[in-house]
Amino acid sequence: MTADRPAVDLITLTPRERTVWDAGHLCGYLAGHEAGEKWADDRAAALFRRAVRVVHALAAIPPRDAEADRARAAERDRPWSH
Repeated sequence: MTADRPAVDLITLTPRERTVWDAGHLCGYLAGHEAGEKWADDRAAALFRRAVRVVHALAAIPPRDAEADRARAAERDRPWSH
């Protein structure tokens, strides 16, 4: 702890102080949990947006000419063609 804020001794708290401390701790925990969920949701949404861009880009590529691909493969695989 810092010098201007003393450490909390959970053993010596009064019942009222313990109730207040527990409520504050729970509130902080839940806020952190919700922030973590939001971060995970935002991260997943960003990944999905990127995946959509990739799929759209791939969809814009014209189909390949299967016959030309076969001809290139045959030329490449023919012995002494190099």
